[in-house]
Amino acid sequence: MSNLLNRSQKIIAYVLIVVIIFTAGVVTGRFVQKREQTVVAAETVEIHTETQDELLITNGEETVLSENEISENELETQGMPVIESTSISDNQMALISGNSTSNGKLVLNSNYQDTSEKKTLKERELIRSSYEETLAISQQDKAIIESSTLDFSNMTMAFLGDSITEGLKGTTPYPYQLKEMLGVKEVYNFGQGGSTVATIDGSKAMTERVNEIPSDVDIIVVMGGTNDNFYQPVYQFGFMTWETKGEGTFCGELQLLMKKFKWSYPNAKVLFLTPPSNSKIDELRAKNPALQDQSVYAEAINYIGNEQGFEVIDLFNMNFLNSHDVTVRSTWMSDEVHPNSEGNKVLAQRVAAEIIKRYQMP
Repeated sequence: MSNLLNRSQKIIAYVLIVVIIFTAGVVTGRFVQKREQTVVAAETVEIHTETQDELLITNGEETVLSENEISENELETQGMPVIESTSISDNQMALISGNSTSNGKLVLNSNYQDTSEKKTLKERELIRSSYEETLAISQQDKAIIESSTLDFSNMTMAFLGDSITEGLKGTTPYPYQLKEMLGVKEVYNFGQGGSTVATIDGSKAMTERVNEIPSDVDIIVVMGGTNDNFYQPVYQFGFMTWETKGEGTFCGELQLLMKKFKWSYPNAKVLFLTPPSNSKIDELRAKNPALQDQSVYAEAINYIGNEQGFEVIDLFNMNFLNSHDVTVRSTWMSDEVHPNSEGNKVLAQRVAAEIIKRYQMP
């Protein structure tokens, strides 16, 4: 009897041990499975977070897409995530595709500042010759033009001036060379031989011709004063100060010309140029002492331009294309005043580079 009881107890104990082991295994398995699910979920969140912060690199452009710009159901297609069209703006999509959706024109760079060193012509002549100066400026201008990515194809330009702007027969005037450099849509050349700023009999003054310029042009370049300098005695020059410019004088009508641009072309960018220094005025002043030095006209354009809020590109004081330099005359000039085709190219580069500096993409 005792032996039978011992055997029954052993069987019961064995069964209990098996049940305990089985139960422990099930509990442990469920714990491990739950933990694995938690780890997988955490890794999924981490991967999704990294995907939201990754860089999209397309056509050389880098764009960081924010969390709300990525679809929750991203699919990999040829290595690129498929993004819902509603989750990215038109401008961002243009950046990714490399195509601009903007058909607008360039805008002026509000942060542009002229940082060039201000020196007088005489100061620059002591540093190096006009040939050396022009060559150095030309190299810088070419670099600016070649590196520019601005699109001027929707822009139009007008040029108001005298025979330097019109161009001598047999040469390619600088406005047309500039058109090719910038790729502008259209150029209007209102250069006219003998034209002055102020009204002189038969001179077809710029103050009288200004309204021939189309009203919707984007950029206007004005260069005058050479013929005023050649024809006007001292008393017709006037005075630079606000109160005493005087009607019918160079200073007075230069102010009037600038006001007409403000009234009739408020949306255009207007740039004034001082004419390069020329040796012809020396001959004329030797015959007529009443004529003034060319520097006085350059000073007036700078002073009144600043007073009226217009930018002036001061070719005169840059010592640029100065025909007193015999090497400049033999390289870039047709005569003492007018550039040849190569001189017009250098002049076009000078103006084109200054325009590029003042604009940026919209």
